[in-house]
Amino acid sequence: MNRMCSVRRALSACAVAALLLAGSTALAEPDEAVLGRAQGYPLGTASNWFLNPYRVGSWSALDRVPGVRTRSALWRGVLESLGGNGEE
Repeated sequence: MNRMCSVRRALSACAVAALLLAGSTALAEPDEAVLGRAQGYPLGTASNWFLNPYRVGSWSALDRVPGVRTRSALWRGVLESLGGNGEE
């Protein structure tokens, strides 16, 4: 009987903890207004791509941010086998 009560208490505590965690994750989303959602997550430039209004748009398309140099992550052999010439 004692063991059954302790199992029920443990399950109740786990259920409460799960509900608290589930409720806290709903409040943890980033502030869309600060991150530029109203502007369609705009791209920044080399000097401001890391600032809040440009973070999401620039990070999602870093290869299109003016002034930021990027390189292909594929090896030349893999790129050539996919039909590319390895020149950027």
